[in-house]
Amino acid sequence: MSNENEAALWIPEAFSTYAEALFIERRKSYVDALEYLKKYRKNIKNAAPLASLSPTVQIRSDQDPAYKGAWIIHTLRKIVNDDSAWYALMRDIPQHFAHQLITNEALVRYLNQQSGIDCTPFFNHYLFQLDPPVFEFMAVDNPRRYKLTYRWRSRVPGFKMPMRVTFGDRYQTLYPTQEWQTITLPKQDGQKFVLDMDRFYVFGNHLPLPD
Repeated sequence: MSNENEAALWIPEAFSTYAEALFIERRKSYVDALEYLKKYRKNIKNAAPLASLSPTVQIRSDQDPAYKGAWIIHTLRKIVNDDSAWYALMRDIPQHFAHQLITNEALVRYLNQQSGIDCTPFFNHYLFQLDPPVFEFMAVDNPRRYKLTYRWRSRVPGFKMPMRVTFGDRYQTLYPTQEWQTITLPKQDGQKFVLDMDRFYVFGNHLPLPD
């Protein structure tokens, strides 16, 4: 795939980088592929949005189109949440756009059609905002349960996506929006609540409880 303009430069960079991780996953394991992606994550700069620059001018000194772009695709994989459909989609995209100059709009439109998911708010955030979305949460913790109040912080209207949270080996998928929600999660003694950063490129912000 080749990008039509510099605003879509991330597309070939991201897909070729993520293809490396998929190759490792097939030849070795998902864990090995994840460790490969984690090395890239450490080098994401978030110095400029991926697609907010002029379509005719692109001045970058970082590797965010490749590294951050790969993590955007990796995050979208968990939103699709069906590896059979996901691998089919990864095969179909380069075939569909072969011998074409691809744009952000064309890619998002195709993903919306093929996945059955409205990916537009997702890409509006990850491409046009500086940082990834922030999972904001407040919590009341005791040995047996964890009262969690949470939301996504995003400037993009309608942004929402699932988020997996864990207590040790136990996990639960939440469906945050930009509105506060509250849930009580069971837990085992001594287990620590964490966000699943292995499957989602997000930031977390643990807020203090209001007085």
